[in-house]
Amino acid sequence: MSATLASLRKLRRISQLELSLRTGVSQRHLSCIETGRAGAGRETLIALLDALGANLPERNQALLAAGYAQAHAQRPLDAPEMAPVRAALTQLLEAHDSTPAMVLDGEYNLIMANAGLRRLLCLLGFASIPEARAAAFDLVESGAIDAWRERRSKRQRRDPFDIAPRGARRS
Repeated sequence: MSATLASLRKLRRISQLELSLRTGVSQRHLSCIETGRAGAGRETLIALLDALGANLPERNQALLAAGYAQAHAQRPLDAPEMAPVRAALTQLLEAHDSTPAMVLDGEYNLIMANAGLRRLLCLLGFASIPEARAAAFDLVESGAIDAWRERRSKRQRRDPFDIAPRGARRS
């Protein structure tokens, strides 16, 4: 557990003193927790994780490492107990059918999409969402996206307020 908390703190570039001031835990006790000479209570650990802005998997990992039960369960969206969440997402997507919208998971995989996204992809010449995803990966792999970003940043370095399209005349 100590390595987990220390690594989270260092990753976020927060000193022990700053973390102790944010949480009300003494710096000495925080040092003892990180080195394993003292254990943190569940409430103290959660307060430290809150102050560090730890995401849910990081919180679960730190709690497990300290010998506590996970605070946040991970369930797939198609699990039976997630039916109300699926219904809410479906309603949200259908309510905005005219605007392209999608639901992505934590790894940016497409989970759900509305009719607006399908219409947009059709206008762009893609027959399906997987075909569009493959084309996007091809653009990234070929370096086209990086080249476009580089051209854009060079233009902005020359004139950061230049928003006129290329070839347009300036008055």
